[in-house]
Amino acid sequence: MDSTLFWTIFGAIGSSLGALIGAVALIIALKAYMQPIRISMSAKIQRGSIVNQIYFEDVYSIDVVNKGIRPVTVKNVSLQVADKTLFLDTIWQGRTLSAFEPKFPVRLDQGNSVTVYLPYDKFRIDITNLVINERINEQDRIYIVIRTADDTTLKFKTKEKVSTFVNHTK
Repeated sequence: MDSTLFWTIFGAIGSSLGALIGAVALIIALKAYMQPIRISMSAKIQRGSIVNQIYFEDVYSIDVVNKGIRPVTVKNVSLQVADKTLFLDTIWQGRTLSAFEPKFPVRLDQGNSVTVYLPYDKFRIDITNLVINERINEQDRIYIVIRTADDTTLKFKTKEKVSTFVNHTK
């Protein structure tokens, strides 16, 4: 093989690798640039209890966590079933549980969270009434919807269906 041909091929391979490494560097730089701009959150609903020395109540809690670098101001948290939005009214003032209720809007810095509590019995009765009145379907999946101060809407699919919350003893 001619040495000129060898060095031409070697140079072409080197140029190609250089272009590929440059493209990867550009993608990494764009990702690093976009990370502070993008909102990254998670949300889940679970059953639990609030207990202190004189108080006990079964609740459903909706936990919202800011997983991104950017601080996010949460304007409200709601549930969505099919095309219907279920706004979560704040817990009545004067009840002990209202001390645990967040005051919206809430600013969440990186790694911070906010929890909305729904009284177990009241929530089950309300969902059951919606099913009985055929406003929602028992087989529909429940989504958690978060609205931020900059009018971004984030929707999180839960593993729960409406039937999970329906009071079948009614």
